[in-house]
Amino acid sequence: MVADVKGRRCRMRNRCGRAKTAQFAAAADRSATQALVDSDRRFGCTANPRIGVMLPYTPLHHLLLRDIGVPLVMTSGNQSDEPIAYREPDVFERLRGIADVFLIHNRPIHVRCDDSVTRVIGGIESPIRRSRGYAPLPIALPLSCPAPILAVGGQMKVTFALGCGSTCRAEPAHGRS
Repeated sequence: MVADVKGRRCRMRNRCGRAKTAQFAAAADRSATQALVDSDRRFGCTANPRIGVMLPYTPLHHLLLRDIGVPLVMTSGNQSDEPIAYREPDVFERLRGIADVFLIHNRPIHVRCDDSVTRVIGGIESPIRRSRGYAPLPIALPLSCPAPILAVGGQMKVTFALGCGSTCRAEPAHGRS
């Protein structure tokens, strides 16, 4: 998470080498959306040539980034292929040894929800995962549904979409069940 993606002083944009302006604009376009940005550098322990850049979307995020002054690595609270841990005892048990710090508060999370992820492909922002910031905004369909159509996530993916007429409404992604 970075404080700013548009300013000249954006450290992350300066460190990403060949990253294009459109990729950073995608991160600034919607709150709570991660934009995958191409990078010549590797960050952390991954060999992935892309990093997820996200702007703060809560007052607490703004305060943390202002006071710390460097980009922060944040997670939704799960390991790969596991559901999001969102209740405190579960978080401490499952993420012990992975996270350096846990940010908790007295407002429990009632519904877990992944962040949206987008990528600029051919100059057009394309959603990789529609969730917070995108869902449940309708998606225009190229063809009209003759009757309502329900689509559900395959295997253990927890999401669904309902097509009706010329639009589809997708539930925010909730990760694995």
